[in-house]
Amino acid sequence: MDAATFVVTVATFRRIKLAEPRQQHTREKSLYLNQILVGFKIISTDPLLHLLTFASVVMNFFFGGLNTYVVLFGRHFGGSIYYGILESMSAVGILLGMTVVYRQLKKLTVRQSYLIGNFGRALFMILTVVSYNQFWLFAIIYLLSFVFQGLTQVFETPMIQATVGSDQLGKVMTCFYTLVSVTLPLGSLAFSFLADRFDLRLFLLLFALFYAGIFLLFLASHAFKKVDELQLS
Repeated sequence: MDAATFVVTVATFRRIKLAEPRQQHTREKSLYLNQILVGFKIISTDPLLHLLTFASVVMNFFFGGLNTYVVLFGRHFGGSIYYGILESMSAVGILLGMTVVYRQLKKLTVRQSYLIGNFGRALFMILTVVSYNQFWLFAIIYLLSFVFQGLTQVFETPMIQATVGSDQLGKVMTCFYTLVSVTLPLGSLAFSFLADRFDLRLFLLLFALFYAGIFLLFLASHAFKKVDELQLS
């Protein structure tokens, strides 16, 4: 299936025709290191970008931990088939959130939809703790938490793109994804050492509390209150 999708992707991208951009010569060329640091500087000084990056960085750290713990969830419920079902639930949930739920909420503002996404994933992640000993109830609630995760993912990149000028967008996106990508393996590594010390329910509770904290940060953020003024479409 992966090989087939790669073939389709290659065939699709081959049909895209782009005009070569004209090279613009600048009077002064900055050092390469300074060019890289521009993205970090923009993220650190813009309140909305700073909040989005912080939330994504810490979230990926926990998702790295989830990559470790979902195997333990499967073992807790009875074996590899349960692990496979939970992995499918997360993938299907994100897909539903990015398509079905997003379309149903299009009449709402970006701020309202994003807050609903953050609140929903916090709520359903908390409910996974209390449904821990009933697999199918746990699996459905687990799926619903990823539905709201998918909803939030629809808005994150457009918010960054609408905040940054086109001349600086490449630098900012490079720095953003560099920071976010680094924490995923770090989370997997950290929680692989903590797995024997952290009860599975304790991990789920910590994850839920993080989601709740992110929801409160965005709810209280003055910069995020102006997000609907951005042109996201």
